[in-house]
Amino acid sequence: MTLLGFILADTIMGIYTTIKLHGIESFKSTKLFNVVVKLFFYVTSVMCMFAVDQFILSGQIGGIKHVLSKSFCVLFIYIEIKSIDESSMKLGNRSLWSIVKELVNRIQSLKKDIKS
Repeated sequence: MTLLGFILADTIMGIYTTIKLHGIESFKSTKLFNVVVKLFFYVTSVMCMFAVDQFILSGQIGGIKHVLSKSFCVLFIYIEIKSIDESSMKLGNRSLWSIVKELVNRIQSLKKDIKS
């Protein structure tokens, strides 16, 4: 369900970016078919990794249950976040990663100030 949420968020962001940059006439229904292909590929991959986890690896590796299927989910979520970030940057916004880096630096600076 989380993966589906990120796919939908990426799709909505892509539609918004396309309409904002090129107008409503640039939006075509054929581009929405990519959602179906992406969803099918992601879900199939995660299900295959779940089968490998469950039936070949006996459900866990190193005490972590279903580590392969979870890893694939994290990978696909990262891809969707990166795509959302790229769409946002097309609109003139700063990269999400630079914002997170600045936030971490501010927190570290605040931590140093508190200690001293």
